[in-house]
Amino acid sequence: MSFKTNLCYEIDSRDISKKELAAKIGISYNTFLSYINAREVLPSIDMAERIAKALHVSVDYLITGEKKQENSQPEIFFRKYERFEDILVELNQLSAESYKIAKPGILGLISGYKKEKD
Repeated sequence: MSFKTNLCYEIDSRDISKKELAAKIGISYNTFLSYINAREVLPSIDMAERIAKALHVSVDYLITGEKKQENSQPEIFFRKYERFEDILVELNQLSAESYKIAKPGILGLISGYKKEKD
């Protein structure tokens, strides 16, 4: 598998858009697209490291498609819920009592958004 194929697979398996990933690693969207379009431009080593870090994979994996070791449970959890990091940081700063009071409202808000989507 190619760098492009592995990169596209990792993007598709996460809840992140190509534009969001480009912004996260600090490059223009057009530059990022050059890595996954028909030309398959290869990024510099530094850029490949930034991409791999943002996707929580190794550069070796992006190049070869082979994972050297299985992810630990905490890494799997983090990859799955990374998009909620800012929310979790804020919730973690609440006292136990404040969290207990806020929890029903937060769950109600989420429920309202889910109904709106349906």
